Amino acid sequence: MGRFLLLPLSLLVLSGCGDEQFNTIKDREHCFVRRDGQSICIELFEASRKDATQDSPGVDDMAVPRGLEKRMPWIDITWDAARQACERKGKRLCERDEWIDACDGAVGEDDGYLFTYGDTEDASRCNTGGQGPMASASFETCISASGNVFDMSGNVWEWTGNSLATAAARGGGFRSTVAHRCTSGDLMQIAPPNSPVGHPEVGFRCCRDGT
Repeated sequence: MGRFLLLPLSLLVLSGCGDEQFNTIKDREHCFVRRDGQSICIELFEASRKDATQDSPGVDDMAVPRGLEKRMPWIDITWDAARQACERKGKRLCERDEWIDACDGAVGEDDGYLFTYGDTEDASRCNTGGQGPMASASFETCISASGNVFDMSGNVWEWTGNSLATAAARGGGFRSTVAHRCTSGDLMQIAPPNSPVGHPEVGFRCCRDGT
């Protein structure tokens, strides 16, 4: 189907929930028309705890998640907890096709890039050979062709799917030198979605239906 058909405003800002002072910082989104013709908005950055900083992932597991650059991603979270966290924000986890299309830069199966940055594997573009998670957008070259969405290859795997039947972690993590394709979640899983405990290499990102 070719490259993205963008809505008139492809980058939006959305205030997260929480105290008024913290809401002066906005979560940014990329919105596009998905395969079924409906609009979808995905946050540009991996979800972080409200009390996260550039050096710390924070500890507040009950707060509404944020999608901000230069914040450590929220990891050690189960699929169900990630789903509930996005719902506290009035959002949801991204579904498979939504997540892959935002990652590979094209709406449609097998129409986009292999990696979020292109077709040629380059482990230096993203945090795929590192020692651990890094703050979102630490790699300025780890950006999608679809609309400035960061870290969809590497850094931390991201939970997707809003039912256990569709749940999967996608995108690879900081140890995924090879397995950081946009479709890597179709081929392997680093953690079972029904696990009662989180995984130190898995985080998430929130999506919502567009208007």
